[in-house]
Parts: sequence; C-alpha cells; structure tokens
Amino acid sequence: MAKNGFYLAVGHKGVRMSSRDARTWSKPEMDDRRYFRTVAFGNNTAIAAGKNDYSVTKDGKNWSKAQSLPKGGNGIGFITYGNGQFIGTGTDVNYNGTTFYYTDDGQNWTKDDQKGKGLLRLVWGDNQYVAVGGSGRIARSKDGRKWEDAPDTKPIDTLIDVAYGDGTYVGVGLHGLRMSSQDGLKWNFKERGLEGEHFNTVIWTGEKFVAVGNGGTLESPNGRSWERIPNENAPLACCYGDGVFVGSHWKGRILRSTDGYKFDEVLKLDNHIEAIIYAEA
Repeated sequence: MAKNGFYLAVGHKGVRMSSRDARTWSKPEMDDRRYFRTVAFGNNTAIAAGKNDYSVTKDGKNWSKAQSLPKGGNGIGFITYGNGQFIGTGTDVNYNGTTFYYTDDGQNWTKDDQKGKGLLRLVWGDNQYVAVGGSGRIARSKDGRKWEDAPDTKPIDTLIDVAYGDGTYVGVGLHGLRMSSQDGLKWNFKERGLEGEHFNTVIWTGEKFVAVGNGGTLESPNGRSWERIPNENAPLACCYGDGVFVGSHWKGRILRSTDGYKFDEVLKLDNHIEAIIYAEA
C-alpha cells in the first residue's frame, strides 16, 4: 500500500476516482456533462482538466465542482506541474497553434495562444520544461511561456511522450521510436522498433526509463541502450508509483503491473479512463 501518495484516475462522464494500492478504487465521482482528459498533481493539489472544464482535489476523494476554463483557445489535452505552477496545453486537430493555460493553485487561470505546431506533452526537469508536439516539434522553456525550438526536427520523428530522469530527457513515439537529450534541443541515440508498435507513455521510475507499447515494453537505464520485453494486456496510457505500474485501456479498464510487462485488470467501468497518475504527497 502506498504510504505517501495515491493514484488518481479521470475520464469520460466526469469520472474522478482514487486508490491507495491501485487495486481497490473509490466510488467514481461523476458528471455527465464533463470530460476530463488529463490530471496532474503538485503543491498538495491535483487538477483534472479537459476541453472546457477543470476540477480540483487535495486528497483524491473530495473534488471541487467542475468549473469553466478561460474562454477561447483549444482547451486542455494535457496538464503537468513544475516550477511552482500547473501548465496545460491544447491544440486543434491539425496541430496548428498551442493554447497554454497557467495556474498556481487551480483557482486563478491565465491563458496564452501561441503560433507554431501544437505542443502536446511536456515535462519539467533540470530547471526547464521540455515539450513535444505535432510534425516533430520539440521545444524547451524556462518559464513555460517563451519557447525555444529544437533545430532540424522532422515529422517522421514526432514524439508522443517525454520523460526526464537522471539528467536525461527521453522521448518516444510511433513504431518504436525513441531518442534522448541532455538539454532538450540536441537529440541523439535515435532508434526505431517494430512496425506498428507504438509507445504512448515513457516513465522514469527513479532507476530506469520504461516505455509501454502495444506488444512490447522497453527498458533503459540511461535513454541510450534499450531492452525490449514482450508485454501482455498493456494499457494505452500508464503511470508509475510506489513500485507499481497502473494504466487504462478501452473501455474503462484499469490495469496493474509490478514489472511493466504483465498487466492484470483490476477494475472495469462503464466509462473510459483517459489518464492515471501517481500523486506523491
């Protein structure tokens, strides 16, 4: 059982729920009018967010009534916490432009619409944000507002997720794509894997990078050399905390694993879970 944290899951029909061990989950909080795509935790606060709305909790059990995000923009598709603030990102279906949403506490929000290919995922590490997005775009920022693009990126090298650990950024994508960087601008050790084996999630466990895909799990101690292990029942989205990998798969399935390869279904809901995180208090 997690002693210092808890898992949070959010999704369709306003689903918000929590667990201490990723086996037994609280009764879902529901709202048929809401659709939460993402959730992040920081400063003892968790925020679930979607296209138009957000909801806040301190303990994973008691959630605020869903409230509206600032009007306009693309809504939030992904949210993270770093450097004392939450940053949400959203883009359109063609990845044209990024709407950034900023809040310190989940109560007061500002937004900023920026041009360029949309940034979809970001991570905070080594005193900067690194973000990945459409058409191969990769960028870094000290404050989450002014972005510097990595040079000479290509659409074929589009990354889906990015993680930071032990001084290294690692990005993963379609067909087993993975690469790493020390500064967020210059990317090296690019490899591709099996055709059709896509990686939607990469995680730093504190000891190694783990990328979970549909058919295989990749492990690396440094983001340069990788080992592929066939997996079973792998989730579409995944997190790690307290020695456990937890993820979701269509429709409404929550999956749990202690090794990142063999996942067991622990719960099935009527409504799909879009995102799961581990919130370390």
